[in-house]
Amino acid sequence: MNASSVISRRTHWINARFSPLTSWLIFYCSVIILVVLGLIANITVCFVLLRSRRFKKHLSNFMLFHLSLTGIAYRLVVVPSQWVALFYPFRAKPTMLCKFAKTVRFTFNTAVFTSLVIIAFDRHQSITRPFQRLKHKAKLYRYLLAVWGYSLLCAVPQMYNAGTLVLNYTTFYNATNVTAAFHHCSFPPSNKGFTSSVVATIYYILGFLVPLLVIIIAYSNIYVFLRRKSRNRMINQAALKSTGKALRNKKISRGRKSS
Repeated sequence: MNASSVISRRTHWINARFSPLTSWLIFYCSVIILVVLGLIANITVCFVLLRSRRFKKHLSNFMLFHLSLTGIAYRLVVVPSQWVALFYPFRAKPTMLCKFAKTVRFTFNTAVFTSLVIIAFDRHQSITRPFQRLKHKAKLYRYLLAVWGYSLLCAVPQMYNAGTLVLNYTTFYNATNVTAAFHHCSFPPSNKGFTSSVVATIYYILGFLVPLLVIIIAYSNIYVFLRRKSRNRMINQAALKSTGKALRNKKISRGRKSS
């Protein structure tokens, strides 16, 4: 038995075992597991923050609580509605439904990154300017308006990229084949062109790259500030030790002269 026959038999066995239906089942089970794990993690965070009653004391805690609630709503509402929009067959063309579904999905995605930006900003202000932060109490609703306003602004142009896909279903009825056309939402649209690419690129920059860059800059400044502060503290401690040593030596020399 040569190597080619072994490889061909193994490939045939893999193809027989992992049929398209099996692959889809594995994919769906993986998605369901990720959704359940995300729900458990976010519910746990909300429970801890509510039990300790700290979610309103600091902006970071409040935005973390908001981030967990957004994750719960995304998994319970947005994900099921997206699957319905993608796979439910519509008789009429669901153009507005597809546009609305895609806008909601991208709004939630952007809200996650924007919330992380607010948390990074609050950490930066708390560490680098602690006294200035204590003077002004944060108005939480303003940050919520900023997060969802910016997220919606980034997601609305994605309505242009929401399209529909027509699929023909053939059934056997009264000894004849009956073909019916049904519409599904298509993400991305089938007629993707230059404008669609530009809209997707703009969202990628505003919804992902800009928040990521702001987060990196904020935490980099925190690292530089803490490193500089630690170095200054070490220098001050060394200066105090050298000053103390000089004073002790001076005191000893004076005692010797007086004796």
